[in-house]
Formats: sequence, structure tokens, C-alpha cells
Amino acid sequence: MNNNCTHLWINSVDITSTARNAEILYPTFATAALMDRYASEEQTTEGEPRSLWDIVWMTGKVLSRRVPCIHKAEGLIELYWVELFSPVKGKSEPDLIRVQAILDRSASTGARLLLKLPEEI
Repeated sequence: MNNNCTHLWINSVDITSTARNAEILYPTFATAALMDRYASEEQTTEGEPRSLWDIVWMTGKVLSRRVPCIHKAEGLIELYWVELFSPVKGKSEPDLIRVQAILDRSASTGARLLLKLPEEI
């Protein structure tokens, strides 16, 4: 597993407060690309980024093993492939959303979680 994703952390957005509401216990961050796609002004529903909440909620279920997923672990890094259907503005049907959740237990400040798009390297 490629542990060279430091650049993804640098431009990430802290979404820990949203993650806490989904019972995720780790400091949680989302990449700028994920935020642009699923939490931008165009994606809000009644002022709330609906797709982002759905992603965080499903990630919480995956981490607690209430929903199955593909999971790969190498040392202190765990990678989860999260999939869900969520409403996306401009589409009449819910869209299949794929996200990767990287749980990094190697950080000196404690474990942290990064949500990213699969195509981000």
C-alpha cells in the first residue's frame, strides 16, 4: 500500500465535527477534490452538503463494521473502500459515490482519518 499521501493531507479540510456526529472517533479530514465534488455550494440541499454527510455517515458504518467493505491493512495504515448511493444536485437519481478512507495510526498526534476520491494519488 502506498503510504506516500502526505500531499493529500496538506490541502485537506478538517471535517471532524461532522464526523463526530457520525460516531467517528478520529480526527477526520477530506481532500480538496472530495470537498469540491460533494460539499461545494452547488451540492448543498437546504444549506447542507448532503452528499458529504452521506459519505461521512457511511464511513462511520464501515469503520464500525456495520457495513461490509473492501479493507486492506499494512502496518499502521488501513485503507477502506466506501461505496454508497447519494442524491447529487443536477441528477434525478441518486449517484454511486466511491470514496477511500485512509486510517493512519502512525501520526505522532494519534490516529487520523482521511477521506479521498479513489483517483487521487
